[in-house]
Amino acid sequence: MISYYPVIRTKYALSNNVQKVLSRRLLDFKLSHTDNNAASSYDKMAFLGYEMDPVYTFGRRQKTVGLNDLKPNTGTAFQAFPEFPEFPESQTLKELKAFKPGQSGISNASEKNEVDVIGNISDNNFDVVHTERGGHTTFHGPGQVVLYPILDLQVLKLKIREYICILETSAVSVLSKYGIDAELRKEPGFNGVWIKNTMQKIASVGVHCRYNVTSHGIALNVDTDKKWFKKIVACNLPNADMVSMREIAGPNTKLDVSTVGLDLANEIAKKMSVRLQIKSLQDSKQLISECDLH
Repeated sequence: MISYYPVIRTKYALSNNVQKVLSRRLLDFKLSHTDNNAASSYDKMAFLGYEMDPVYTFGRRQKTVGLNDLKPNTGTAFQAFPEFPEFPESQTLKELKAFKPGQSGISNASEKNEVDVIGNISDNNFDVVHTERGGHTTFHGPGQVVLYPILDLQVLKLKIREYICILETSAVSVLSKYGIDAELRKEPGFNGVWIKNTMQKIASVGVHCRYNVTSHGIALNVDTDKKWFKKIVACNLPNADMVSMREIAGPNTKLDVSTVGLDLANEIAKKMSVRLQIKSLQDSKQLISECDLH
């Protein structure tokens, strides 16, 4: 069984601490157990649910030039997380084992670097971070469920493309339960989940995977204020309209971020043929406290 830690409201930095610690534990276990003990690996995997304080996040291949326009008036520093470098595929497990947190990352990024910012955000109640995930600029905040699956795709016998497809199709399935007709798009760059036959995007996917250990994941807009998205070119798609379940389903539909988060985790687990062990909200709080000490 894989543990599911229910949605808890927190800052991005704290949620990122948790996924870094848990993915590191899983990776350490993987590297020290060459016998591929699947049963024990499941104990190290987890689904982490969050509803975050307002934060703009940038993908790993984006330049940091020009990001001052996004910094709050309070002068919050631009945050980077070097603990998980992007290793070229040719590097060996031996080299990875020798890696120590704090070393500079080795980047094999070849995609065009872009900054997707438009306008100058003058509010001071948000953070700005640069992440290890793929993808472009996006927003996380109140009314949005963020799910970080910390998984070993080798144990689950999944390729990265299959995994991403599971995340996206699971969101489509959850949305259908709320009467929302959504779809995946085939056009290059149009990843995530879209309202059918529109340019309205309702869920974004951005993952990081190293030696089959995943982090980051999927964000689904439940009842998110659109003002946050209007200050950026979300996901590098100028013509996309970021919408929420509330906007599409209407004011009379009962929506709750925690419930949608559990629905999404259950759907992903179902498609992966695994079972979830549902933790308590107190467990989520305790996990944040424990990982904040690392």
